[in-house]
Amino acid sequence: MTKQEAAGYLGVSVRTLENYVAKGRLVLAYLPGKTRSVADFKQADLDRLKASLALAEHRPAVEPPESRALARRESHTMSQPRSAGAGEVSGLEAFARFVEAAKAAPDRPPLDRRLALTVKEAAAYSGYGESAIRAAVSAGKLKTSKLGPRGSLVVKRADLEAWVKKL
Repeated sequence: MTKQEAAGYLGVSVRTLENYVAKGRLVLAYLPGKTRSVADFKQADLDRLKASLALAEHRPAVEPPESRALARRESHTMSQPRSAGAGEVSGLEAFARFVEAAKAAPDRPPLDRRLALTVKEAAAYSGYGESAIRAAVSAGKLKTSKLGPRGSLVVKRADLEAWVKKL
């Protein structure tokens, strides 16, 4: 049986099947093919592994803390359904409050209070177009720095104000 057929028989991906072979849980033999050797799995080996997989309880190596807390809560309240009581907030309500707070919170301070501006922000702040700002940068009249992993150009607000006064 080929890798794809064996993976389909076990109900796992081909990569998982290869991991079983690497860990020694499954024996793999190669048969000569027309252009390259072809993996061959024996039906008996696959049946043995499928039976052991059916018996095993699959859990992640490390459970996230949320799932442990949820499992503990569920085990304590199996007999009676839990609802949000007085003073408690359901998950959906808490999420809605979070979204509203995020919308209300200002992302960044206004342009006149920032120390560094992107080219687009510098254009908005100075009243000149982005092309004029970029031309000044190319001509060496306006200093810039690269910021962040993508290297976006930023201009010091003080340098921008000085450049605008010179014009």
